[in-house]
Amino acid sequence: MRNNRHIAILCFVGLLLGGESASAARLIHVRFESARRLLLETYYQDGGLADAATVWRYLGRKPIMAAESPLVVATTADPTRADLSGEVTISVQHASRLIARAKVSGLTLTRGDPQDLQWFLPGAEVERTARAAGLGQAVSPGNGLGQAVSLGSVRSWWIITLATFAFLCLSLWWLTKWFRYKRDHLDQ
Repeated sequence: MRNNRHIAILCFVGLLLGGESASAARLIHVRFESARRLLLETYYQDGGLADAATVWRYLGRKPIMAAESPLVVATTADPTRADLSGEVTISVQHASRLIARAKVSGLTLTRGDPQDLQWFLPGAEVERTARAAGLGQAVSPGNGLGQAVSLGSVRSWWIITLATFAFLCLSLWWLTKWFRYKRDHLDQ
């Protein structure tokens, strides 16, 4: 009887450990610098599965926050556009690990509204800087492309996790009761 209980416990632990692992959220730090001065800085969050080329494409999809002082000035002809002159370095990091870095001569930024302080790269600049960083086409599964996880999906994940845990606990309880019943009835 004791062996059956050990087998049940080992099966239960195997189910827990053998399940699909959850991907953790990854915080990505992006810096735009020129002449060792911080121009722009932002953070992106993703599921941690995207490769460097996919992460680089986030620069064209989500606004890049302005630094504390407005070092990026819009052009007078088009207030939704800014042209940075000189050498600009773009660094993309996760924790302290460098994911990709590009040094380009001049850079064009765009924004949705002339009053907005949030800039991003137009599509052509995303690709030009990606080539400068030595990145090819994005090949990772892009779920959300650098967007924060919605509250609804977090709730769904917790509901599924709790339901699975409850199911496993009830199964273990039932198996324990069954083994005890078998033990008690076989002894008689």
